[in-house]
Amino acid sequence: MTLDTSSKEEYLDIQKEILNLAQRTLSKEEISLAEEISIGLVSSKKKKENARLKIRNIVGVKPSRHLFYANADLRFLPRYTRNPIRYLGDYIDHLVKFLSSEINGEKFLTKSLGINLKQLKGKIEENLRLKLVDYNNFCYVPAKHDFNLNGRKHRFTAKEAVYIAMLTITLSKAILINSSKGRDYSDGRINDDWAKMQYSPDNQDSLCD
Repeated sequence: MTLDTSSKEEYLDIQKEILNLAQRTLSKEEISLAEEISIGLVSSKKKKENARLKIRNIVGVKPSRHLFYANADLRFLPRYTRNPIRYLGDYIDHLVKFLSSEINGEKFLTKSLGINLKQLKGKIEENLRLKLVDYNNFCYVPAKHDFNLNGRKHRFTAKEAVYIAMLTITLSKAILINSSKGRDYSDGRINDDWAKMQYSPDNQDSLCD
């Protein structure tokens, strides 16, 4: 029995909201590379393997708690897309938690990405904040909560996974410029003790947006 999968045409589809965010965030060279990788994923076996390697090299493997897992799941492109996008979003979520806690107080380590972005209005560059709001709305929240396929075989296409991976790395660099805790976390210099309370029964708001 073969697994039900989508057509090559669907693999190269991309939601207009994600494309718009990419056009506002990535350089022309990065968009060109995202297109090259996406096309490679629906080409010959060798080109597909090279495309997977390129996007995995871009994502990297640190911190291990998020990017390592995302990197491992990117091996299965173009077919399986939701899990790596969820892990990539978790990374952005954690970096924003650190940034917000530095600006607004430790309690914001337990808040969702959506709540933290609201609290950061007027406290970080608005252009960056709005990009992160769109990332949350069109990438992260759907990966966590939206199981409506909208007529597709998969909620996210391979091309969307590639674009979101590149968006994640670019946006994370912008966050890290502003967050010393985020840099320490990303470089593995601090541990995840705070995460034990993040998902405790007393902090259920951290599980939703």
